[in-house]
Amino acid sequence: MTPRWSSALATVALLLGLVAVLGFVGLALGGAAGGVMALLMAVGLIAFGSPISARWMLRRSGARVLKSGEVLRLVETLSKKAGIRAPVVMLIPSDVPNALATGEGKGRILAVSTGLLRRLSPRELRCVLAHEIAHLQRGDTFLLRVVAVFESFTRSMSRLGMWLLVLQLPLVMFGAPALPWSTFLVFLVAPTVAALLRLAVSRSREYAADAGAVALTGDPQALAAALTKLDALERRSLFAAWAPSWLRTHPATRERVGRLVGAPRTVASDPVDRSQTPPAWSKPAARWPVMGPARRTRRQTAARVLRPSGFHEL
Repeated sequence: MTPRWSSALATVALLLGLVAVLGFVGLALGGAAGGVMALLMAVGLIAFGSPISARWMLRRSGARVLKSGEVLRLVETLSKKAGIRAPVVMLIPSDVPNALATGEGKGRILAVSTGLLRRLSPRELRCVLAHEIAHLQRGDTFLLRVVAVFESFTRSMSRLGMWLLVLQLPLVMFGAPALPWSTFLVFLVAPTVAALLRLAVSRSREYAADAGAVALTGDPQALAAALTKLDALERRSLFAAWAPSWLRTHPATRERVGRLVGAPRTVASDPVDRSQTPPAWSKPAARWPVMGPARRTRRQTAARVLRPSGFHEL
Protein backbone atom coordinates (compact mmCIF):
# COMPACT_ATOMS: atom_id res chain seq x y z
CA MET A 1 0.00 0.00 0.00
CA THR A 2 1.35 3.42 -0.96
CA PRO A 3 1.91 6.07 1.75
CA ARG A 4 -0.83 8.20 0.16
CA TRP A 5 -3.44 5.44 0.43
CA SER A 6 -2.25 4.57 3.93
CA SER A 7 -2.70 8.20 5.02
CA ALA A 8 -6.15 8.37 3.41
CA LEU A 9 -7.35 5.20 5.15
CA ALA A 10 -6.00 6.43 8.48
CA THR A 11 -7.89 9.70 8.03
CA VAL A 12 -11.15 7.89 7.25
CA ALA A 13 -10.75 5.66 10.31
CA LEU A 14 -10.10 8.65 12.57
CA LEU A 15 -13.12 10.51 11.17
CA LEU A 16 -15.32 7.51 11.87
CA GLY A 17 -13.93 7.49 15.39
CA LEU A 18 -14.96 11.13 15.86
CA VAL A 19 -18.45 10.38 14.56
CA ALA A 20 -18.71 7.45 16.96
CA VAL A 21 -17.62 9.53 19.96
CA LEU A 22 -20.17 12.26 19.24
CA GLY A 23 -22.91 9.70 18.64
CA PHE A 24 -22.06 7.96 21.90
CA VAL A 25 -22.33 11.23 23.85
CA GLY A 26 -25.70 11.93 22.23
CA LEU A 27 -26.79 8.41 23.07
CA ALA A 28 -25.84 8.94 26.72
CA LEU A 29 -27.83 12.17 26.81
CA GLY A 30 -31.02 11.23 24.98
CA GLY A 31 -30.91 7.63 23.89
CA ALA A 32 -30.99 6.69 20.21
CA ALA A 33 -32.86 9.88 19.32
CA GLY A 34 -30.23 11.97 21.08
CA GLY A 35 -27.41 10.28 19.18
CA VAL A 36 -29.09 10.83 15.81
CA MET A 37 -29.93 14.44 16.67
CA ALA A 38 -26.33 15.20 17.67
CA LEU A 39 -24.98 13.84 14.40
CA LEU A 40 -27.60 15.66 12.32
CA MET A 41 -26.84 18.96 14.05
CA ALA A 42 -23.12 18.57 13.39
CA VAL A 43 -23.70 17.73 9.73
CA GLY A 44 -26.10 20.67 9.38
CA LEU A 45 -23.56 23.10 10.79
CA ILE A 46 -20.90 21.81 8.40
CA ALA A 47 -23.23 22.02 5.39
CA PHE A 48 -25.01 25.29 6.11
CA GLY A 49 -22.85 27.07 8.66
CA SER A 50 -20.70 29.98 7.56
CA PRO A 51 -17.02 29.47 8.45
CA ILE A 52 -15.21 32.34 10.13
CA SER A 53 -13.43 34.55 7.62
CA ALA A 54 -9.80 33.43 7.54
CA ARG A 55 -8.66 36.74 6.07
CA TRP A 56 -10.39 38.69 8.84
CA MET A 57 -8.70 36.63 11.56
CA LEU A 58 -5.28 36.96 9.98
CA ARG A 59 -5.74 40.70 9.55
CA ARG A 60 -6.42 40.93 13.28
CA SER A 61 -2.95 39.43 13.77
CA GLY A 62 -1.46 42.19 11.62
CA ALA A 63 -1.18 40.17 8.41
CA ARG A 64 -1.35 41.99 5.08
CA VAL A 65 -2.08 40.79 1.56
CA LEU A 66 0.94 40.55 -0.76
CA LYS A 67 0.18 42.11 -4.13
CA SER A 68 3.58 41.56 -5.78
CA GLY A 69 6.98 40.01 -5.17
CA GLU A 70 8.84 36.74 -5.48
CA VAL A 71 6.73 34.89 -2.91
CA LEU A 72 3.54 35.68 -4.81
CA ARG A 73 5.09 34.51 -8.09
CA LEU A 74 6.21 31.26 -6.48
CA VAL A 75 2.72 30.58 -5.12
CA GLU A 76 1.09 31.28 -8.47
CA THR A 77 3.52 29.00 -10.31
CA LEU A 78 3.11 26.14 -7.84
CA SER A 79 -0.69 26.53 -7.77
CA LYS A 80 -0.84 26.32 -11.55
CA LYS A 81 1.24 23.15 -11.46
CA ALA A 82 -1.07 21.71 -8.78
CA GLY A 83 -4.11 22.51 -10.91
CA ILE A 84 -5.81 24.79 -8.40
CA ARG A 85 -6.65 28.47 -8.25
CA ALA A 86 -3.84 30.43 -6.60
CA PRO A 87 -4.75 31.36 -3.01
CA VAL A 88 -4.48 34.84 -1.58
CA VAL A 89 -0.98 35.28 -0.15
CA MET A 90 -0.61 37.10 3.18
CA LEU A 91 2.42 38.15 5.17
CA ILE A 92 2.38 37.78 8.96
CA PRO A 93 4.66 40.25 10.80
CA SER A 94 6.14 37.73 13.21
CA ASP A 95 9.67 36.58 13.99
CA VAL A 96 8.30 33.07 14.58
CA PRO A 97 8.98 31.08 11.37
CA ASN A 98 5.68 29.67 10.17
CA ALA A 99 3.51 29.05 7.13
CA LEU A 100 -0.17 28.10 7.13
CA ALA A 101 -2.93 27.34 4.65
CA THR A 102 -6.55 28.07 5.50
CA GLY A 103 -9.91 28.90 3.97
CA GLU A 104 -12.02 27.16 1.38
CA GLY A 105 -12.95 27.83 -2.25
CA LYS A 106 -12.31 31.41 -3.29
CA GLY A 107 -11.43 32.27 0.31
CA ARG A 108 -8.33 30.10 0.44
CA ILE A 109 -5.27 31.79 1.92
CA LEU A 110 -1.61 30.93 2.20
CA ALA A 111 0.14 32.97 4.89
CA VAL A 112 3.85 33.13 5.68
CA SER A 113 5.69 34.95 8.44
CA THR A 114 8.59 37.32 8.01
CA GLY A 115 10.60 35.05 10.30
CA LEU A 116 10.17 32.18 7.85
CA LEU A 117 11.32 34.25 4.89
CA ARG A 118 14.45 35.36 6.69
CA ARG A 119 15.50 31.87 7.75
CA LEU A 120 14.91 29.72 4.65
CA SER A 121 16.87 29.57 1.42
CA PRO A 122 14.98 30.03 -1.88
CA ARG A 123 14.86 26.27 -2.50
CA GLU A 124 13.62 25.55 1.02
CA LEU A 125 10.97 28.26 0.82
CA ARG A 126 9.71 26.89 -2.50
CA CYS A 127 9.21 23.46 -0.92
CA VAL A 128 7.45 24.90 2.14
CA LEU A 129 5.04 26.82 -0.08
CA ALA A 130 4.45 23.65 -2.10
CA HIS A 131 3.63 21.80 1.13
CA GLU A 132 0.91 24.32 1.99
CA ILE A 133 -0.45 24.29 -1.57
CA ALA A 134 -0.65 20.49 -1.35
CA HIS A 135 -2.91 20.91 1.70
CA LEU A 136 -5.21 23.17 -0.32
CA GLN A 137 -5.08 20.83 -3.32
CA ARG A 138 -6.27 17.91 -1.18
CA GLY A 139 -9.01 19.82 0.64
CA ASP A 140 -7.34 19.45 4.04
CA THR A 141 -8.59 22.82 5.28
CA PHE A 142 -12.20 21.70 4.79
CA LEU A 143 -11.39 18.38 6.44
CA LEU A 144 -10.04 20.10 9.52
CA ARG A 145 -13.14 22.30 9.74
CA VAL A 146 -15.28 19.16 9.73
CA VAL A 147 -13.13 17.65 12.45
CA ALA A 148 -13.29 20.87 14.50
CA VAL A 149 -17.10 20.89 14.32
CA PHE A 150 -17.36 17.31 15.58
CA GLU A 151 -14.90 17.99 18.38
CA SER A 152 -16.71 21.18 19.38
CA PHE A 153 -20.10 19.45 19.46
CA THR A 154 -18.67 16.60 21.51
CA ARG A 155 -17.23 19.05 24.04
CA SER A 156 -20.44 21.12 24.23
CA MET A 157 -22.74 18.13 24.66
CA SER A 158 -20.44 16.63 27.27
CA ARG A 159 -20.61 19.86 29.27
CA LEU A 160 -24.39 19.81 28.97
CA GLY A 161 -24.42 16.27 30.26
CA MET A 162 -22.24 17.19 33.22
CA TRP A 163 -24.58 20.07 34.13
CA LEU A 164 -27.60 17.78 33.89
CA LEU A 165 -25.95 15.34 36.25
CA VAL A 166 -25.40 18.14 38.76
CA LEU A 167 -28.88 19.60 38.38
CA GLN A 168 -30.57 16.25 38.72
CA LEU A 169 -29.68 15.99 42.39
CA PRO A 170 -32.45 18.28 43.72
CA LEU A 171 -34.86 17.12 40.98
CA VAL A 172 -34.49 13.47 41.95
CA MET A 173 -35.76 14.37 45.42
CA PHE A 174 -39.07 15.31 43.77
CA GLY A 175 -39.32 12.10 41.76
CA ALA A 176 -37.75 13.20 38.48
CA PRO A 177 -35.97 10.46 36.51
CA ALA A 178 -32.21 10.54 36.95
CA LEU A 179 -29.46 9.99 34.45
CA PRO A 180 -27.32 7.02 35.42
CA TRP A 181 -24.10 8.10 37.10
CA SER A 182 -22.15 5.80 34.80
CA THR A 183 -22.64 8.42 32.09
CA PHE A 184 -20.42 10.77 34.12
CA LEU A 185 -17.41 8.86 32.82
CA VAL A 186 -18.65 9.24 29.23
CA PHE A 187 -19.04 13.01 29.56
CA LEU A 188 -15.67 13.29 31.28
CA VAL A 189 -13.62 11.27 28.78
CA ALA A 190 -15.34 12.06 25.45
CA PRO A 191 -13.91 15.61 24.97
CA THR A 192 -10.37 14.35 25.52
CA VAL A 193 -10.83 11.48 23.09
CA ALA A 194 -12.29 13.84 20.47
CA ALA A 195 -9.36 16.25 20.88
CA LEU A 196 -6.83 13.43 20.47
CA LEU A 197 -8.62 12.20 17.35
CA ARG A 198 -8.53 15.73 15.89
CA LEU A 199 -4.78 15.90 16.47
CA ALA A 200 -4.35 12.48 14.87
CA VAL A 201 -6.30 13.57 11.77
CA SER A 202 -4.03 16.59 11.44
CA ARG A 203 -0.92 14.41 11.69
CA SER A 204 -2.25 11.99 9.10
CA ARG A 205 -2.50 14.76 6.50
CA GLU A 206 1.07 15.96 6.92
CA TYR A 207 2.64 12.93 5.24
CA ALA A 208 0.34 13.36 2.24
CA ALA A 209 1.19 17.07 2.04
CA ASP A 210 4.91 16.26 2.15
CA ALA A 211 4.44 13.83 -0.73
CA GLY A 212 2.44 16.47 -2.60
CA ALA A 213 5.22 19.01 -2.11
CA VAL A 214 7.77 16.57 -3.53
CA ALA A 215 5.51 15.94 -6.54
CA LEU A 216 5.27 19.70 -7.18
CA THR A 217 8.95 20.54 -6.68
CA GLY A 218 10.85 17.29 -7.24
CA ASP A 219 13.15 18.39 -4.41
CA PRO A 220 12.66 16.25 -1.27
CA GLN A 221 16.10 17.17 0.07
CA ALA A 222 15.23 20.87 0.27
CA LEU A 223 11.97 20.11 2.10
CA ALA A 224 13.83 17.85 4.53
CA ALA A 225 16.38 20.62 5.14
CA ALA A 226 13.60 23.15 5.80
CA LEU A 227 11.83 20.83 8.24
CA THR A 228 15.07 20.11 10.10
CA LYS A 229 15.90 23.81 10.36
CA LEU A 230 12.42 24.74 11.62
CA ASP A 231 12.38 21.83 14.07
CA ALA A 232 15.63 23.07 15.62
CA LEU A 233 14.04 26.48 16.14
CA GLU A 234 10.82 25.00 17.54
CA ARG A 235 12.70 22.95 20.12
CA ARG A 236 13.69 26.12 21.89
CA SER A 237 10.15 26.08 23.23
CA LEU A 238 9.82 24.05 26.43
CA PHE A 239 6.51 22.49 25.37
CA ALA A 240 7.83 21.58 21.93
CA ALA A 241 10.83 19.91 23.50
CA TRP A 242 8.87 17.69 25.90
CA ALA A 243 5.40 17.21 24.42
CA PRO A 244 4.74 13.60 23.28
CA SER A 245 3.90 13.01 19.64
CA TRP A 246 0.23 12.26 20.36
CA LEU A 247 -0.24 15.81 21.71
CA ARG A 248 1.08 17.42 18.53
CA THR A 249 -0.65 18.43 15.30
CA HIS A 250 2.34 17.19 13.26
CA PRO A 251 4.30 13.93 13.17
CA ALA A 252 7.84 13.88 14.52
CA THR A 253 10.20 15.69 12.17
CA ARG A 254 12.62 12.76 12.09
CA GLU A 255 9.84 10.54 10.72
CA ARG A 256 8.92 13.06 8.03
CA VAL A 257 12.55 13.60 7.09
CA GLY A 258 13.13 9.84 7.01
CA ARG A 259 10.43 9.46 4.37
CA LEU A 260 11.79 12.37 2.36
CA VAL A 261 15.39 11.22 2.37
CA GLY A 262 14.49 8.13 0.38
CA ALA A 263 12.40 10.02 -2.18
CA PRO A 264 14.04 10.53 -5.61
CA ARG A 265 15.05 14.04 -6.57
CA THR A 266 13.87 15.11 -10.01
CA VAL A 267 14.92 18.77 -10.18
CA ALA A 268 17.99 19.76 -12.11
CA SER A 269 21.21 19.82 -10.13
CA ASP A 270 22.25 23.23 -8.86
CA PRO A 271 26.04 23.61 -8.80
CA VAL A 272 25.76 26.57 -6.44
CA ASP A 273 25.02 25.76 -2.80
CA ARG A 274 22.31 28.23 -1.82
CA SER A 275 21.62 26.78 1.63
CA GLN A 276 23.25 29.76 3.33
CA THR A 277 22.34 32.39 0.74
CA PRO A 278 19.60 34.77 1.95
CA PRO A 279 16.63 35.10 -0.40
CA ALA A 280 16.76 38.07 -2.71
CA TRP A 281 13.51 39.38 -1.27
CA SER A 282 15.02 39.58 2.24
CA LYS A 283 17.50 42.30 1.26
CA PRO A 284 16.83 45.70 2.87
CA ALA A 285 15.99 47.35 -0.47
CA ALA A 286 13.19 44.88 -1.17
CA ARG A 287 11.87 44.19 2.33
CA TRP A 288 8.10 44.04 2.18
CA PRO A 289 7.07 47.47 0.83
CA VAL A 290 3.40 46.50 1.28
CA MET A 291 3.83 46.54 5.04
CA GLY A 292 5.34 50.02 5.37
CA PRO A 293 8.63 50.28 7.28
CA ALA A 294 7.25 51.93 10.42
CA ARG A 295 4.41 49.46 10.87
CA ARG A 296 6.62 46.52 10.14
CA THR A 297 9.11 47.51 12.85
CA ARG A 298 6.38 47.93 15.43
CA ARG A 299 4.61 44.62 14.82
CA GLN A 300 7.30 42.31 13.53
CA THR A 301 7.87 40.57 16.84
CA ALA A 302 4.20 39.50 17.15
CA ALA A 303 4.13 35.77 17.86
CA ARG A 304 0.43 35.07 18.46
CA VAL A 305 -1.61 34.53 15.33
CA LEU A 306 -5.40 34.16 15.38
CA ARG A 307 -6.36 31.03 13.46
CA PRO A 308 -9.70 29.83 12.09
CA SER A 309 -10.87 26.30 12.88
CA GLY A 310 -9.71 24.78 9.58
CA PHE A 311 -6.07 25.54 8.94
CA HIS A 312 -2.85 23.67 8.27
CA GLU A 313 0.57 24.81 9.38
CA LEU A 314 3.91 23.52 8.20
